[in-house]
Amino acid sequence: MFLFCGYRGRGPWASKNADELVEEAMNKFDPLTATAKQKGNLGEMAAKKNLTENPALKKSGDNLKRIGKKSPTA
Repeated sequence: MFLFCGYRGRGPWASKNADELVEEAMNKFDPLTATAKQKGNLGEMAAKKNLTENPALKKSGDNLKRIGKKSPTA
């Protein structure tokens, strides 16, 4: 499986935004064939999604965001 690195040039992904690319990569993820880097990228994407979209965190009034380098987009 190939996880997309975020290139926004030509190709079928050119019209998709970063959130769509992340969702697509997470849905296509196969842990049996993924490399260690792909597994790590998926973990980073899932952690970012949890920080920004977790309803329990939002309900408690916490507005969390990732600090440091950006997480991979795919």
